[in-house]
Amino acid sequence: MTCASRIVTALMLAGMLGVGPALANEAIPPDEVREQQQSRWEATAKLGRRYWRWQRTLTVSEEVGESLLSREEEMRRRIPTVSSPGCTVLAFLSGRIAVRFGKLQRARGVLAESATHPAISFESLCALREATRERSQSQVPTNVRIEAMPLTPLTRSLGALRMKYASYGARPPTPELLSCDRAKQRTIAECIEEAGLHDVAWRCYAEAAYAGFHTAWITHRVDPENWLCFEAAEYWLRAAHCARLAGRQEVAWDFLTKAAVFGSDALFDQAQQTAKEWEDEPEPAQPQPVDPAVQREALTRAIRLYAELNAHPRALLLIDENRDAFDDPDALRKEIEEQWLAVIKDVTREAATITLYGVDVYPDGDPLEVRIPWALSDEALSHVREQLAALHADTAEAVPPAPPAAAEE
Repeated sequence: MTCASRIVTALMLAGMLGVGPALANEAIPPDEVREQQQSRWEATAKLGRRYWRWQRTLTVSEEVGESLLSREEEMRRRIPTVSSPGCTVLAFLSGRIAVRFGKLQRARGVLAESATHPAISFESLCALREATRERSQSQVPTNVRIEAMPLTPLTRSLGALRMKYASYGARPPTPELLSCDRAKQRTIAECIEEAGLHDVAWRCYAEAAYAGFHTAWITHRVDPENWLCFEAAEYWLRAAHCARLAGRQEVAWDFLTKAAVFGSDALFDQAQQTAKEWEDEPEPAQPQPVDPAVQREALTRAIRLYAELNAHPRALLLIDENRDAFDDPDALRKEIEEQWLAVIKDVTREAATITLYGVDVYPDGDPLEVRIPWALSDEALSHVREQLAALHADTAEAVPPAPPAAAEE
């Protein structure tokens, strides 16, 4: 049984056994569970909404949390195994509740698994940061989070500016080298989707949500407009559609589940209808051809918007990967390069040193060597897996082995 299957089983039985008042009022009888298995995604999504609502609205006692977290073996024996698209989102929810109740060893294992899945990776990495807060030597390195999601307020490299006037009591404000803007970044995602680059577009929708909404902390005060709010769920739904057209079926189902679990009732209905359409398709829909003029215009607009965010290296990446879409890609690239060099020159009036994404830009480096990769790139997720494996090994060394199980008579 996979980790995600075990989590789904535990969560479903938490509802059956009436763990907590909110769940007790909506317990799932075994016969209904069997009926729901006819549409496994729907059962998973409804369970996730129930569990999330319980986490958000119920003041849970330590005893209730311990009951939920400690009965997995008993629960597994009393219900059929459940496994469906999107169950990674439920694993993440279980990790959140484990962090909330201080069951950090359990949380690390669950979140390390969910962090390897693109649709819920960044939330899981940030939750792991809280789950390892007492073990600073075992935390996921900041550079891994930056690589996974480069252009967000939580990860952009503004801290790499060292100002010339740092010793003065009254000094000029630190210039903002890279900026984030929810509206602009969503428009960028829409442009890239319009251009037919669906494997890039779903990443851009995700990045726009992480950039435009606040961090969904577990143990800290959370702003209502966070990654798991109703409005953010609209971004997850768009990411699902783009991932589907890009051939990323597992990613698409995870994003669809994420939208259904964290979205409004209306958005849940919309996600449910989408799931039915997907299930009825003999094979995933293929993207429609895009008119070259439409593609060129959409990509050019996305490039200009990246430049407005001072994310010129990302604009250069978009040019380099789609040279055939432009009439004169070299001229466009030169224009963006000159703008980027002018931005860096302006910042150096106040900065003593500048380092961005691992590149020493100033005083001795080359600003044109800076790269801002796409969010949730395959390479970044591969590094996430490597770092989490190292984190797990370090944690395992610090935890004494469990006593041997008693022999059965």
